[in-house]
Amino acid sequence: MSIPTSDLERGVMSCMLRDTSWPKAYTDASRFLQPKHFEDPNKAKAFELMATLTSAPDEMTLADKAGLDWGEVLDWSKATETPAQVVYYSEGVLKAWSRRQATSISHFLKDGIELGGDPKEVMASASKSISDALSNQGSSYTPVSEGIDDVLQHCFDMDEGKVEFLKSGFPDLDRILGGFKPGEMSVLAGRPSNGKTALALSMAALMAKAGKKVLFSSLEMSKGQLLKRLIHGEARIPIINNSNHYSTGDRQKLREVGEEVKKWPLKIDQASGITVPYISAKALSEKHRWGGLDCLIIDYLGIMDGEGTSTYERISAISRGLQLLAKRLECPVLVLCQQNRESENDKTPQMRHLRDSGSIEQDADQIIMLKRLEDGAFCPVETVDAYIVKNRNGGTGKVALTFSRSYARYDSHASDEKPKRYLT
Repeated sequence: MSIPTSDLERGVMSCMLRDTSWPKAYTDASRFLQPKHFEDPNKAKAFELMATLTSAPDEMTLADKAGLDWGEVLDWSKATETPAQVVYYSEGVLKAWSRRQATSISHFLKDGIELGGDPKEVMASASKSISDALSNQGSSYTPVSEGIDDVLQHCFDMDEGKVEFLKSGFPDLDRILGGFKPGEMSVLAGRPSNGKTALALSMAALMAKAGKKVLFSSLEMSKGQLLKRLIHGEARIPIINNSNHYSTGDRQKLREVGEEVKKWPLKIDQASGITVPYISAKALSEKHRWGGLDCLIIDYLGIMDGEGTSTYERISAISRGLQLLAKRLECPVLVLCQQNRESENDKTPQMRHLRDSGSIEQDADQIIMLKRLEDGAFCPVETVDAYIVKNRNGGTGKVALTFSRSYARYDSHASDEKPKRYLT
């Protein structure tokens, strides 16, 4: 038989009022609870007040300071004999609050659908509410003593080469980046048609071939277009949108590559006009269904929907939301974005060249910016420099890559050697 919420909340108050080692009972309770977790506003007010007390309160003092009826506070103190069960009662109060939140969200979903709301938006809003509820499960403050040993061990393991982060698949790039790290947001930026999507898709392919679980969210290109690029890039056969261009053996090669691509742990979402709550819900759902997630790639930030009275505010809000999503997913999030026109006139890309918002350079843990070596007409095969202009806790530098525009593929080392087949 479950204990009524009112009795659980009385139990928490009683344990604190009977605490002879103040503030032990309050400290234990605050590991789980915040004032908003109490259903009774008077108990919420009393709990908030206790954070300011330097000594254990008696019933009269608490009632006076909180502006409550003394008889009510006295009734609270009678719920327990000792403060020993404060954790038990605190956990019960938190579960009761979570139950109320879940009920409220379920009603919101039901009402939203019955009233004819957009199902995608209704679910996205509900997902945000769920995420907010999960993030408010108790206090996020912990003593530094609880984490030092783990942090040191992690540092020593890294020093000994025992810790590996997600590799991009490009050795020269990984040598500087150190890999993409869980819980971090990385940015890949470039001017339009400079190969952002091609590089991100090449990374996704290399990760998936290595057995990593990758989600690719494309707001600009369809799934069919991306698959065409993947298959032709793997087969190293040019993409041409007209008839009679495949040579002998091309069709068989493409079919063989297609069968291999089918085995990759790579999923593509081609929804347009998505929001941070929408992509959060999709990614969290896929992570649960997949039993894990190694990387989320978003192409691209500038055309996501979001709140704000200006483009700057909208992009800033989206950037911050994606940074928080990376932490929630506990996996790397690679976000594509555009560089402004000013970058075309400078020899070296700078973070200020990121388009529409200075928040991106603040929120990102790593920033890679692309720069074509040859201005003017696009070449079927050309060298593109990847500048690592920001790398939190790591180095920066420049890496030359080969972009085979004919089949939308990047390769690790730029050189004068061209693929056997390319467009003229």
